[in-house]
Amino acid sequence: MEEPIERVRKSKEYKQRKEAGIDVEALLAAAMETDRYKKYKSPATRESILMAAIIPMREPPKGEDFDEELVVFSSHDRYGTKAPTKFVALRKNKTFCNIVVWDADIIKAPCKLRLVGKSTVSEYGMDVQPVEGGISAVTPMTFGELQAILNKVAITAKQWDTLESLVNGVKSETRAFRSTIGGVRATDVWGAKDAVTGKSSRVGMLPVLSRDERAPARLHPSMQVKLDYTGGFEVYANLNQQHFGSPVYQIEDFEVLCIDAMEQFLDDKDKQIEFVRSGIMGRDVYLIMDVFGNKAGRDDKRYITGSCSFIMEVIPEAAQSTIQTEEEPQPSSSSDHVENPFVEALVQACIPLDQDPKWVPVAKAREIASIGADVSDNLVQEMTKRASQVWNERKKA
Repeated sequence: MEEPIERVRKSKEYKQRKEAGIDVEALLAAAMETDRYKKYKSPATRESILMAAIIPMREPPKGEDFDEELVVFSSHDRYGTKAPTKFVALRKNKTFCNIVVWDADIIKAPCKLRLVGKSTVSEYGMDVQPVEGGISAVTPMTFGELQAILNKVAITAKQWDTLESLVNGVKSETRAFRSTIGGVRATDVWGAKDAVTGKSSRVGMLPVLSRDERAPARLHPSMQVKLDYTGGFEVYANLNQQHFGSPVYQIEDFEVLCIDAMEQFLDDKDKQIEFVRSGIMGRDVYLIMDVFGNKAGRDDKRYITGSCSFIMEVIPEAAQSTIQTEEEPQPSSSSDHVENPFVEALVQACIPLDQDPKWVPVAKAREIASIGADVSDNLVQEMTKRASQVWNERKKA
């Protein structure tokens, strides 16, 4: 695995600063000795810290003063670029904005927080850059809490007027949708533009799981999801390959289906897509999408397209449930059997609220069960799955 400093040494910024006569190695050595660098173990965070040490200091955020409480859903950026990461957030006025940061790990979503910074508005929507220390009061949120919020702002299949007016007079706008999954397509890979025609041609397809550019790299679903809408609308959400972003796709067995598809059909992307499609068709979901296309087709339909970094499956019945971590866990009976105290803590917190533990995000599960940083996120997810089994068994008893 390549070390963060080696990745920085290969960057164009390193080369440019070195050619300008700057002692970049001294800057890097000094940065690696700081308490901040030693505190963070993530290779991505360490790479960001080293990059910040060798490039000129960015100007302070500019724009209008901004001080609001926000609900943050996920983050996204673009593979193959060094553009900043954007966190998708909902304001109290029920409109979305993007929190623009250079440290992709500065926020653990989903959560709610207070943000102080500077905002700018363009035809691409509102971007907010935090000032130094401008992110505070961060509280993890459950998917039950998120559903209660999304239920008030999501565009449903019957809101044809709203669908027709999307991206009217702007380049893009972020909106929430609710519908069932009606299909899945592979993400096309396009080659370089032709020097004469200015057009590019399709050169292949991405697999259903694509690597991001962290070290070590993480896998994220990459495909196009079609939502079922009536009234002559086709809605397509692109799940894009990431640079450092952390999209949230909370659909039961979704990532497992993608992993199995990759293992079974390694060299056949069409079969990968069909395998995943057959496993998630008809799921009722909320989806947040940065809409950039709303065009009429030759078949009298309107085609709405955009990029998506947040999907959650609609939680039946317990939609308004909220995990209250301040409640004391209920004592278990002597006949109960759980594998470890972390699982038991999750189960006991969820029982009085009728909330299935499988819907509890990793950050919230850590808070509820006091799970330390030495336990990986994957293991925490396994604990929530086991807690879900125990929770269901006790409900039936």
